[in-house]
Amino acid sequence: MKRKISVLFILAGIAAVAFLGLLYILFGNEFFATDVLASTIQIEGAILSLEMYDTPAERVKGLSRRKYLPADRGVLFVHEEPGMHGYWMKDMRFPVDILWIDADFRVVEVAHNISPDTYPISFRPA
Repeated sequence: MKRKISVLFILAGIAAVAFLGLLYILFGNEFFATDVLASTIQIEGAILSLEMYDTPAERVKGLSRRKYLPADRGVLFVHEEPGMHGYWMKDMRFPVDILWIDADFRVVEVAHNISPDTYPISFRPA
């Protein structure tokens, strides 16, 4: 009896892994996204919900392989040290606007409609 239960547990585990693998194949990382909306911001009358990427791993991954970003959504890349950090379009699937914001939350530079085709160029403020 215990052997049958063990076999059932193993089969259930294999089925669960296969199911999760199928979801990943069908939907990619969109299904497994753990992005948390951290805040909202208003820029020139537009209100955006923000995802916050504040770890090195999150900043490196960025929006890579995401299929889209809703029009009312933005991403805030938070760095430990202030500076004019560069961003690239590695594994991106859609163009984005990049805004650099200083420590006083002022927009200091904007790069509009950056295409995924620009990789490996890194964009930095002038």
